[in-house]
Amino acid sequence: MSEKNPEVPREVSLKVLVDDIPSVEGVVPAHGLSILVEASLDREKKRILFDTGPSKKILEYNVGVLGEHTRVDIIVGSIHLSHHIGCIDEYAERTIILRPPLPLRYKDGARLEEIRFLPGFYLVKTSSPWGEQGLLIPTEKGYILLAGCSVHGFKETFGWLFSSNLRIFGVVGGLGVSSRDMYNLGFLKRLSKKGVELIFPLHSVSLEARRKLMKLNRFPVDFEVPGGGSEISI
Repeated sequence: MSEKNPEVPREVSLKVLVDDIPSVEGVVPAHGLSILVEASLDREKKRILFDTGPSKKILEYNVGVLGEHTRVDIIVGSIHLSHHIGCIDEYAERTIILRPPLPLRYKDGARLEEIRFLPGFYLVKTSSPWGEQGLLIPTEKGYILLAGCSVHGFKETFGWLFSSNLRIFGVVGGLGVSSRDMYNLGFLKRLSKKGVELIFPLHSVSLEARRKLMKLNRFPVDFEVPGGGSEISI
């Protein structure tokens, strides 16, 4: 972690642009994920797109339904799967792209990598053979981890992060959990008991598992089952 004292955003909002299921009328569901992050700093607002979903057509349609736009400062891709970064190249000329490592190419092990033009924000480099990466977003309550797919299961992919000295306030995104996955459901329940106040399950989480995990929240959320169109402000 950096020894600097970067500015912590006054407010962070997350809006789900693409997900397997919709939470708002008019939003088109699609297998995949895209989350818009807005971080309000003292002098500016930074916009980050975490994954793009499978296609530009679906992303732009849902953006219009939700009254948003795709002008962002950075796009972070979580994993080299088409339903996560299916249209990332179509935005490459107008924004900074932070791509995930290619499968079987990343060999440095699990670690954090600070985004040099966004102090305090970190890429979470995992040891997954897929080269999956997450995003750590600073807030006044602690960090929020954005996960794309957790293709090998959430604990296997990101569990090491919770053994660090970081204050993790929330977990949002693709957690790779079904209602019968007692191993990962149990791990997430233990995280809740240890102080993770927000668990917001999206892509690669079954409907029943989403309901179960949402009951763990101590931070107020407006959606019984989150999906496309759902949002959170911290």
